[in-house]
Amino acid sequence: MSALTLGHRKPGSGERAATPDPGLRLLALRSLDAPALLAGLLAGLALFLVASPPPLPLLRYGGDWLALLDAAHRLDLGQRPHVDFHSPFGPIPLALAWASTHLADAARAFWTMQGLQWFALAPFGLAAAAAQAGTWRRLAVLVGFSLPLFVPYVMDYDALREFNGNGIYNRFCTAGLFVLVAGLVAQKRVSAGWTVWLGGLLALLAFTKITAALAAAPIVAAFALASPVARRLALRAALGVALVAALLQLASGLTLAYAQDVAEMARLNRGKGLYFMATLTLRSWPGALAVAALAFVWLAQLDLRRVSDPSPWRASLRRARPVLALLAICAAAIFAESQNTGALNLYIVPALALMPMRRDLGAAPATRAALAATVALCLTPILENMVRRGFHFAMTDTRAMTREASLGPALPGLRVTAATSALARELAEDWRARAADGRSQETALLAARSNEPAHSLAQLRLMEEAARIARARGLVGAATRTTTINLVDVATRMAGATPAPGMKLWLDPVRTFGPMTREEAQAYLAPAEAAFQPVCGVSEEMAAIAERLTPGLVVDFAPTRLTDCVTLWLRKPGARGRVSAL
Repeated sequence: MSALTLGHRKPGSGERAATPDPGLRLLALRSLDAPALLAGLLAGLALFLVASPPPLPLLRYGGDWLALLDAAHRLDLGQRPHVDFHSPFGPIPLALAWASTHLADAARAFWTMQGLQWFALAPFGLAAAAAQAGTWRRLAVLVGFSLPLFVPYVMDYDALREFNGNGIYNRFCTAGLFVLVAGLVAQKRVSAGWTVWLGGLLALLAFTKITAALAAAPIVAAFALASPVARRLALRAALGVALVAALLQLASGLTLAYAQDVAEMARLNRGKGLYFMATLTLRSWPGALAVAALAFVWLAQLDLRRVSDPSPWRASLRRARPVLALLAICAAAIFAESQNTGALNLYIVPALALMPMRRDLGAAPATRAALAATVALCLTPILENMVRRGFHFAMTDTRAMTREASLGPALPGLRVTAATSALARELAEDWRARAADGRSQETALLAARSNEPAHSLAQLRLMEEAARIARARGLVGAATRTTTINLVDVATRMAGATPAPGMKLWLDPVRTFGPMTREEAQAYLAPAEAAFQPVCGVSEEMAAIAERLTPGLVVDFAPTRLTDCVTLWLRKPGARGRVSAL
């Protein structure tokens, strides 16, 4: 009987006697096609270790990936996430990015991190698959959690074919939430193994991105509401997560530092949650419509007369439990779609949650049809996006890619298509001319937004040129603690300098970087000795960062013009902050 089954079955009604739950013993392989699963797992591991994927092409919205590479570099230097620098996401993706850069060169580390994410989630996903009833259900869970981890695309509807760098960790959260529902659906008894499974999975999600934990909470609550087994399991798992967090705090101070970063983001985003939920509900109407249709079919066919209770109030509550559970799961799906999925459409999660409810309906054809339609509606846009963009990229773009040697330390081995390279050159030249003449950059910036990869490449080329000039003139050196007044600190690595501690991995200043007074800007910049600031092709987000930090810059730093498009701010002698010897 599933965790969300309504009512009670009479003794002798055909339900099998409860058997001891194997928990995580050998991943419950005695209930799975063990030889096939183990063979596939070992083959995947071997392929991961020996394969040589193609070098990384230029990513669309590659700021997320550049931020992860920046964090990996900081970890190499001994800086601790959240303690020595601020991050809008948890330490797990930073650690995976660091490991990927040590297992592969930077041009291939993106693929390596996707593989590492799969292996990090595999024990939980395989256990959830093993616990399912039927080979097809097990296979569906394996495919369901693997798909987001290996697909380098998100659901953006435009003609650009480059891989998506935005939200590689978001796709990890998508897969984790999928596994969470799949495992909870299959729970029969409370066991130590499944307590470790749930606690470990929740900790993995929480320390990847806090919004993933917030999306997981109503899912767990929904199952706990409908099942005493899930309720006891959730309580034990919560205690385990609290213990792990306490030990991590004692060992490194990371837990409270992460909580402080989360609290700062929550303060900056106060009042915006309802807007995001409403927006994503409207944008995800196909999935919402499918879930609503499925819920209607299920509720219309339920035999509520099976529920008997001397208390009318308790009987009504028992009838309402599945509805409340469904609403909680749908709410979690909408929230996760806005914050965690990389736009992969998480409505497949409530579809999976409803699958075991077929036992209440028997073998009703309408239910099977509704389930099939829901899954198809969720998967079709994703698969179409993969095939369309992947086919054109493989057949057209890869034939014309060249190595972008100028980016050197930031993205060694980066490949770009001829068309993107040419457009980036035109953009950079236009920005230079406008800067030299004192003209507005707004018109050029609007034109660049139609091809985001070319815009990013133009910015990277300009920053690389400025970093090379700064190093050649002796303005910065290896020991100079440097930052970039930009969404991602790329100039520091391009110049071979040291990332200033205490800085933010910004990504989105609206959510992670609030307004500052002059004194607060000075305090924030105190660890830095130099700061690169781009002035060409500046987006609204980059302009917002500069506006908030400029009052502190003009007091403690002196500007040096490296190029028409990049200014270097050097700390004034006597200004607070330490100055290193070059």
